Formats: sequence, C-alpha cells, structure tokens
Amino acid sequence: MIFNPDNAVIFATTTALTITPEGSATINFETLLPADSIRGNYIIAAEGDRKGNIIGKSMTSFQIPFPQAGISLELPPALISHSTATTLFKINNTGLTRIESGSLSASLRAPDNSVIWVSGTSTFGTIPMAGSITQGFKVPLGNLSFGVYQLEYSLSYDGKCLSGKQRITYSPLINCLFDKPSYKARETLKGTLTIINTGNAEIVAEPRMDIDGFGYKETLTKKLIPADSNIDIPLNISIPSTATPGVHKLIVSIGEVNPIINEFDFAIPTAKLEFNLPKLSYQQGDRGTVSIKNTGGVDTTFDYALTIMSQAGILCCEKKSGLSLKVDDMIEQGFQLPDQALEGTYSLEVKCESAYCYLWNEERHGIFNKTISVSGIKPVLNIMTTKQKYTTDEHIFGSITITPRVQDGTLHLKIFKENEAWTAYTGIGEDMKAIGKDGDYIWYGGRSGVARYQKSTGSWTTLTPPDGLKSWEVNSIGVDEDAVWFGHYDGLTKYDKQTGSLKRFTKGNTGVLPTCNVNVIAVDDRYIWFSGNYGYSWTICNCRYDKSNNIWGTWTPPAGELVFEREYAWYKGVPVCRYNTETQILGSKTISVTGKMAVDGDYIWVIDERCKLLKHNITDGTQQEWTFKNQGEYNISLDSISVDKDYVWVGTHDGIRQYDKKTGNWQEIAIPENLGQAIKYQDLFIAADENSLWLTTRIGPIRYDKSTKWETFSMADGLLSNNVNSVAKDAEFIWIATDKGVNKYDERNNKIIKEDTLSGLNVTKINVDNDYVWLSIWNGKYWYEGESYTMGRYDKITGSLTIFPIEIIGTATAKITDILSDDNYVWVGTNYGLIRYDKLNNIWATFTTTNTPFLNNKVTSIAADENYVWVGISTSAVERGGLARYDKTSGTWAIFTLQNSQLPSNKIKSIGIDGDYLWLGTDDGLIQQQFSVNKCDIDVFIHYIHQ
Repeated sequence: MIFNPDNAVIFATTTALTITPEGSATINFETLLPADSIRGNYIIAAEGDRKGNIIGKSMTSFQIPFPQAGISLELPPALISHSTATTLFKINNTGLTRIESGSLSASLRAPDNSVIWVSGTSTFGTIPMAGSITQGFKVPLGNLSFGVYQLEYSLSYDGKCLSGKQRITYSPLINCLFDKPSYKARETLKGTLTIINTGNAEIVAEPRMDIDGFGYKETLTKKLIPADSNIDIPLNISIPSTATPGVHKLIVSIGEVNPIINEFDFAIPTAKLEFNLPKLSYQQGDRGTVSIKNTGGVDTTFDYALTIMSQAGILCCEKKSGLSLKVDDMIEQGFQLPDQALEGTYSLEVKCESAYCYLWNEERHGIFNKTISVSGIKPVLNIMTTKQKYTTDEHIFGSITITPRVQDGTLHLKIFKENEAWTAYTGIGEDMKAIGKDGDYIWYGGRSGVARYQKSTGSWTTLTPPDGLKSWEVNSIGVDEDAVWFGHYDGLTKYDKQTGSLKRFTKGNTGVLPTCNVNVIAVDDRYIWFSGNYGYSWTICNCRYDKSNNIWGTWTPPAGELVFEREYAWYKGVPVCRYNTETQILGSKTISVTGKMAVDGDYIWVIDERCKLLKHNITDGTQQEWTFKNQGEYNISLDSISVDKDYVWVGTHDGIRQYDKKTGNWQEIAIPENLGQAIKYQDLFIAADENSLWLTTRIGPIRYDKSTKWETFSMADGLLSNNVNSVAKDAEFIWIATDKGVNKYDERNNKIIKEDTLSGLNVTKINVDNDYVWLSIWNGKYWYEGESYTMGRYDKITGSLTIFPIEIIGTATAKITDILSDDNYVWVGTNYGLIRYDKLNNIWATFTTTNTPFLNNKVTSIAADENYVWVGISTSAVERGGLARYDKTSGTWAIFTLQNSQLPSNKIKSIGIDGDYLWLGTDDGLIQQQFSVNKCDIDVFIHYIHQ
C-alpha cells in the first residue's frame, strides 16, 4: 500500500507467494501518481501473512517536494539625504521543484522606529529549480538621522510566507587630536580630525567645524566606505589676534536631523607680563629702563605705574600711562632719578593692572619690586631748640640745618608726646624666632616660613616652601649686602636680592653643611658664618661660606649665639669666647652666658646663666650687671637683647625693659592689655632700628613704634564676623571665611574689604588659585533636613558666584572637610568620599570605596606635591583608614596602612608637605616621610611620638 501525506491510501495490491526454506521471492509493482497529487512525504508499506497471522513487515518512503525560497539583499552603497536608494532582493529557489509564482513587499524604519517607506506588492512568475530572480525597489530618502535603520521584507509563494529584517547602521565616530594643549594669539592650531565609519552603510559625511568666538566655520565633504573605514582631516586654523583667554571649543557636527556633535577643548592662556630691570645701581639724575614682555597667550592693554621711593618713604619718581602689548612683544619704559636724589637705597615698584592679565613676578604679588642703590648727595640734618624745657602754652622755637643744600625738598616736622605705640600683625606667621634688619626691610622667621615687612610702604611679603624655601621652619636669619640667608633644622636657603630667587643648600651641594638646626647666622665682609646643633646637645655643627671665592668650609669654635664686632666674632659658650676672623685665633673672657648677646661699640651686652644682664667693656674689661624682679620679688628670666643708637632693649618673661644709654635709666615698656599675653611669658626675639622695636611672638610679629598710636581691627573695620572658619592667601589678599561671609585683607593698604557677593554665607572652608576662590558653604541644616554642604566658585575678576548643586557634585549628605586647588583640578574632601572637579572640562568625578582602594569614605585632609595627591582617611574603625596616594601621571591609586607599610596608625587626621618631606598627623603621633630618600617608597618613615 502507498499512503499520501494525508494518510490516505492511493495504491494497494495483493499477491500469492510460495517461498521454499532458505529461499526468497521478488515482487515488482508500478503505479502512476495523479497530476494533482499533494506535495509531501509518501509512505510505502508491505506486509506478509500466513493463514491470518502476520509473518513480516517492511516500510519505506518518498517525497513529492515543496518549492523552497531564500532571499539575499544587496543594500545601497550609500545612504544620502534627499536621494533615492536602490535596494535589490535576490530570490533563490533552493527547493527540488519549481516555484510557480509569488509576491514581495518591503518597508524601511528610521532609528526612532517610525516607518519612512513602504514598497507596495511586487509579483513574480515561475522560478525553476535552482533558479533565481531579482526584485528591485527604489527607496526615496529624506533627511537622514544617525542611528540604526531596519529594512523589513515579506515574501509569499505557494501558500508560504518568508519574512525578515536587515539592520543598516548609519553612524560615524569623531575624534580630534591637537598638536598641543594651548595656543597664543596669531598662532596656527594644528591637529587631525578623524571620522570613523562604524556601520555597514557608506556615509557621505559633511563635517561642519566651528570655534566659538573666533568666527571660524568650515564644512567639508568626505566619503566613508563601510566596515570601520576612517578619514583623517588635517587642521590648520589661525588663532585670531582678538582671541580671548580661557578654554575654547572646536565643535564638530555631522548630520542634519539628530546630528552627531562632539566638542574638543583647547586653551588660550591669559596675558602674562614679565619684568626685567637690567641695572640696579644708579647716580643722581641717571636714566633707566624697565622692560616688560608679554609671555602669555593674548594681547593686553593695562595701566602702567612706576614709583621710586626712598627708605624714608619719600616719593622721588612716579610715572603712569596706559600701555598695550602683543603676545611675545616687549616694550621698555624709561624713568629718571632726580638731580637732587639722596645717597641711599630706594624701592622701585612697577604695578600693571588689567582685567585679562595675570601679573607675575618672583614673589607673586602682582607687582615688580626691586631695591636699587643711588649714589647721590648726602645731606645731614641737625635740629635744635632754644631751650630744653618748656611750660604749657609756651611757644617752642628752634632751627633746622640741612647740609649740603637740598632743592625742592619737603621737610616734615612733628612734635609728639612720647606715648608708646604697638602694632600687632596677625595672620603673618606663628612662633616667630628670628629677625633680620635690612635697610627698608625687616625679615621675620618662624614656623610659617619667612615674612618681610617694608617700612616705607607698610606692606608684607611672605616666602614659603612652595616659593622655594627649604623648610617652613626658620631658626635664624643673616642679612648680607646681596643676599639674605635663612637657617632651618635641615639646611639653608639663600634669597638673592637682585633676582628674588631662592636657592637651597644642604650637605649634598656644599659638602660641609651637616643636617642640623642652623640656629646662628652671622655676616662679615668676607664670610657668612653658620652655627647650629644636633637636637638638644650643643655638638659641633659649624661651617662658613667664603663669598669672594665661592668656597664652603668649616670652622672650629663651639656652636652658640654669634655676633660680630669689628674683626672679631663673639659667640656664646661657657665662657664667652672671641674669635678673630682673620687670624682665626680663639680667645676667651670670663663671662658665662646662657642667653643672647649684642655688640654695642666698645661694649658687649650679654645675658648670663644667673638671669642677669651684663654690660662688658671690651677695652678695660670692666662690667656692670642688672637683675630684674617682678612684683613678687622673684628674678625674671631674660630671653633676648637688642641694641640701637640710644637704647638697649631686653625681652623678659614679664615684658619689655628699655635702657637709656645717655641717662643710664631703666624703664618698663607699658604693654596694652590685649597684647599683654602675647608678649609676656613668651620666648621673645627682639630687633631694634631707629624708629621701631620689632618683636616675635607666638601669635605673630609685633611692632613697637614710639611715634604712632594704637591700631586695632574689629567688626567695626569691616570684618563680617569674629567667627573665622578658614583663611587662604593669594598674590594680593588674605581671604577670610567666616560664618557671615567672606572678607579680604589688603596687606598693602592695611584694609579689610567686604566681598558683597559672598556676604551672608556660612563659609566653612576656603581655597584660592589664580582666578577663583573655592568655597565650602553650609546652609545651616543637618543631613536629614535636606542640603547641608555645597561648593561655590567665586570669580575674582567678575565678582560672580557659581553654586554647584549637590546633584552635580554628588555629595547630598556629605560634610566637606578640606579643599585643595591645583593647576587642573579642585580636590574636595568629604565624609562620603573624595570629589574632583576638572576645571578645564567642567567635569565632576567621585572617588569612593567602589572605584578606589579606599577602606572607607571619610576623607580628613588633602595635600599635593609635583607628582602625587595625598588623601588622609580616618574613621573610628581602626582597620579602615590609611593614606591614599593618587599618581597624577598614571591616574592610579595606592593605599598605605599599618598592615602593608610602616605607618603606625590608620587614622590620618592631617597632611602637610614641606619641601622634601611629607608630614602626617595621626592619633599615634607625627610621621615624616622624606621624598629625597625614595619618592616612591612609602615605607621610609620617621615616627615622632610624645615621650
């Protein structure tokens, strides 16, 4: 029997057979299949039976085949807006019989899934076995948008339906690489714009390029074949002369509908003025020039002002003008000294002000300041009154004689009551321990670096390790004709008066200078003498520098306080010794000294071990002594001594004593109540000049001036609040953050200024860079009430304030603990991680335990050096803190703990960088790492604890 696909019998036959044992039989059959036989699988079945019992079965099959079709697509070579694309469908008969007829339809969907084209139905005729036909469609295209298009089709034949989809990717990538990160006006920006075809359709790209503010626009036509082909377009764009400073964007766009737009940043630096004064010595009536060069990125116009002022504060030359300076150009501005210029040292100052100009000099104060010497006339002034005593309401008569005669001069005559007047300078530095007098300048040294006061202008200048100082802590100061020397606990720093540059000295570049506390520096005509000690023991630690031959050497007297008198060096030892600097012969006296010394002509003033003051006559060896007692009749400890023309000044633990050398009388200097604790019971260091007494105290420098009154500052002077949270300093001002807003203190004019834009804000942290003031602002709420802290950026030029919302920063409940701004980034420490703001690209990034090796997210402090950013982490859990280090070059993090390094504690509370040292404050003492040992080896530590 034969069964069709519907299981119906279409053929049957029966045949009688006789088969012998071990025999076989073959039966042939034949039938004709009808023309209308259905397609499918047919079964042939045979069955044998004997007397009604089935004795065997067999089965096989055959097919009447279906027609079978397949489709292959030939896509258009390019998708072009407002064109007609031809799409070809090749229909292949893959079956074993012919296809009688069929129909094909297609449609095209855009990237937003909308149908933008429908083909309609296309019919076709017979396709023989293994044959094919091609059906084509014309696809009209409008405005194309980048993305993925879908070509959908449906094929119907012989009752069957075949449908499918073909993705057509239409999307380029845009990259751009500039030859350098910044450009100047009139330079050519060079680079390469690369467009990559990542899809499977050819793209005819028309990149449009635009630079904001330049007036530059350009459109190109480029063809990209499929399969990751790319084209490189060279860029040669002229930076216009009118370019403004800042970050600019090259905007590249491709496409009309839903275009691809990429932005590529490059910078144009601000104008930068550098000054040079080629000559520092002049004669009266001489002419000189100051050269100014614009080394920045844009042209600038600025107000130029030059002043030359004598040490007495007399203006002898002034010039003002408006100037313009192109990039890389230099101009010279002349000046002339008066014909009647007096002999002496003068301060030459150039100040240039411009809204778009970064004013720079070696001291970073927005001015150019040099000390010049003038060989001029040397007048002598004598003043006499007709008598020594006058009564009330009596006229005072006198005469003043000036020799030689001075023309066009101004004589200032002032009669004042001898009221002591003090001025305290807070915020200059703490724990001052050294003073040096240098003409118009007074130098202070302490634990906050160096502060220099200019008497003629009343202005302060500071030098710290970021400026090149060897160490923050300054133990001693020595003033020479051309340089000022600063002694540290680990070396020396030399300040060159002519260039303003700083140079460090250690054993490495001197060969003789040991690593010790340089407590004493003394100067004579030929040598600079240095003396110090190791720790608390006075061990030999002496060297000297031969100025004429540039040679370093050692000297043998014991270390101690050192002063110079004629050709002798007097130094403190037991007893006092006198060392001849020429013959190098050491002599001694019988005075036992434990305190300071001062040389005064034929006398040496010393403080001995019994807290007595001795006046020793060098000529005849006689001496006087004094003992000072307090109200309880106890001896007062004496700290330091200084001598000027008329007086000897002694600093004690109970205030200041003054000795009148003419009358031989002592008096106690009255100290105002608000300064009493700053001066009394402190280790004072004193220096005296003609008009003032200069004191160092633990709250900063204090000046005692006999001819002026008290100066005090309070909220009445403009301070917004006495609750000061944070202080930062830039080239012009000290910025003071309070709970009621921000003030800035003008050091030059001794004035407190209110920043109106920032008034009323509770600013908890403040940090400044060249252009901006960065603020941590607390809104007075706790985290469960909403916002608590956010960040602000104050533009120092425009006076505008930008508040960064917490959803941008990512610290909705974070307490901001520290802020640090470097060249490219602002680093913000919070109790929910570390935040980094990219100043150039306006991008915020967050570093937490999820993407760093941090063991917890509570950041306590941040510091940065040339190569690394250091982050202190601390929490109550002992094992979950540590020190994190970010490598600026590689962008990688490392974490150091007591488990994997020599750190004694995981609780890092504060970080400081001091020249070659990294200092860590922990709950287990102070830690020091010396970079010069191995800058990458965090295991090199010195651990200081309280003992």
